[in-house]
Amino acid sequence: MRVYVTKLYRFLNSMGSEDIAEKQTKYMRYRFPFFGLMNTLRDQYWKEFQETEGKFDRTQTIEFAKYCISYPEREMWYIAMQVLKENKKKLKPEDLIFIKDMLVKSDWWDIVDSLASNCIGAICINYPEKRKEVNSWIKNENFWLRRTAIIYQLGYGKQTDEEVLYKHILLTCHEKEFFIRKAIGWALRSYSKINPDSVRTFIETNQDRLSNLSIKEGSKYL
Repeated sequence: MRVYVTKLYRFLNSMGSEDIAEKQTKYMRYRFPFFGLMNTLRDQYWKEFQETEGKFDRTQTIEFAKYCISYPEREMWYIAMQVLKENKKKLKPEDLIFIKDMLVKSDWWDIVDSLASNCIGAICINYPEKRKEVNSWIKNENFWLRRTAIIYQLGYGKQTDEEVLYKHILLTCHEKEFFIRKAIGWALRSYSKINPDSVRTFIETNQDRLSNLSIKEGSKYL
């Protein structure tokens, strides 16, 4: 697997554009390096690579992702994230350890949001016993994990645990962190599609505690 991922790294690196890389790095506030591949091209090159080198064994998804994120270039992280999403239904309880580590190390919304709402969400649906652990992240010092605890139920629809959702929001609504306030609004907006009356009542009851951003985002469909 290491050889496979090394070849992928070299292949993508050779296809990158310095001009695009500079723009991408600037957009991401100079936090991460890039090869300089737009999303559509990255997907195209990833497909071409697999046609040449062969597709990896999907039972080795976690191992593949681990090797990918050992590189700093963000495109390698995006491919790891994409593969994890595509195989989210196959993730096991023990995979939560790696994905949690990836959430923390990714240190930005572009990776966190996708992993939270797809992979973490899938694990908690398929293995309800893991929800307690994920829910405990709402008190974690890392705000990306707190954000994850707020938004992992996105897409749950009628399976949303309203009590947990509102509890997590009230535990974090005092925070000034933009990404927490945005997450609260996003979670409320998503749940309002299923239960608008409940969300409307929650916002009205807690309007003095919720930030204007959270209220604006959460009220979008009300």
